[in-house]
Amino acid sequence: MYVMFVMFLIVIPFRFVIKNKKLLFITAIILIGVYYLDFMPTLFKLDTVFYFLFFFLLGYALHDHWAFLKWFCLKYWYVTISVLVLFNLILIIPFEKISFIYRFLLPITGSLGCLSVASLLEKTDSSKIVQYVEYCGKYSLQFYLFTFCYPIIRWGIVSVAHVTNPVLILLSVFVLQLIAITIIVEITRRIKFLKVPCGY
Repeated sequence: MYVMFVMFLIVIPFRFVIKNKKLLFITAIILIGVYYLDFMPTLFKLDTVFYFLFFFLLGYALHDHWAFLKWFCLKYWYVTISVLVLFNLILIIPFEKISFIYRFLLPITGSLGCLSVASLLEKTDSSKIVQYVEYCGKYSLQFYLFTFCYPIIRWGIVSVAHVTNPVLILLSVFVLQLIAITIIVEITRRIKFLKVPCGY
């Protein structure tokens, strides 16, 4: 949340960069260069801010093409989801050694795969699944705030349950974290004095 806040502070005064495609492209190249030159200080998490700023600006750039992007991910869902499963899950460990692919390309392919899944869910009759996805969207801020569950759940899976397969770790952490955060949301949103601090 802090990193997103700082990115807004940086982007809002420089909105003209977003509107100019050439400047946006140049800025994206500069941000990749900044990441690899590795001179940004960890103070105020500036190194993290400038890394995620690349994806932040990419999202703005694609906003005007949202309808096409959604159409593409729905029409070619079998490609995007296959890429997601193959590269972001099965081959994730080998790709850790190829920095550019791991740090920049895999997040993009992962996002396209997830968009395909979300678009397919909209087309299905699985109303309960769609309702839960909408629920996650409604309380997305709280799902960010309550990510403190992640290290606890991961510790339990790796250290207590002794799970070593990265795919199993990823899937089990994801599912258990959704369950844990949903329970926390349902409890906290019913407590009056927690509504403002928790952003309801």
